[in-house]
Amino acid sequence: MEVGCGIGTDLIQYAKVGSICTGIDLTENAINITKKRFKLYNLKADLRVADAESLPFRDNAFDLVFSFGVLHHTHNTKKAINEIYRVLKPGGKAIVMLYAKGIAYYSTLFYFGVLRGELLNTSKQAVIDKHSEYHGNSPLTKIYSRKKIEKLFEIFEVVRIDRYTDIFMRYRPRFLAYGLGKVIGGHFIIKATKSDIR
Repeated sequence: MEVGCGIGTDLIQYAKVGSICTGIDLTENAINITKKRFKLYNLKADLRVADAESLPFRDNAFDLVFSFGVLHHTHNTKKAINEIYRVLKPGGKAIVMLYAKGIAYYSTLFYFGVLRGELLNTSKQAVIDKHSEYHGNSPLTKIYSRKKIEKLFEIFEVVRIDRYTDIFMRYRPRFLAYGLGKVIGGHFIIKATKSDIR
């Protein structure tokens, strides 16, 4: 199940390899587009308008829950992650991307907040909300430290947190680009496993 499937780009890849797919998104427009795309590829999925903080599924329903770049825009991210835990089967896995306090965060604050003076009359959060997304003016964008990520996922039995960014990947040598991403990258990929004890 994908939380925040958008137009179905990632979910289609899962369906193409034979996964039984479910996708939710907060907007009816996104779900309608995803349904059309699945039909175009002759693929099937259960696609619904739903809120990540209140998933309309029974407990222990899914083997895998995937969410990329969505939950840092939710009002109550902890509640959404607890919902993911609830709907996962024992031993099930979650793969989640959340923004990290890295180069993108600090450069955004420095350029727009300091050099352009926006911090003189607004908050750090307002600067991040305004400039963190490509299209601009996000209603809410949260940026997390590793410690906060650990707290968000403490309900899971096993949690692996990797930092990365694609900003440096066009540069050589590749090992140096990868290393920079691990240290100052702007994204966390969290892979978490629910306890298999019922």
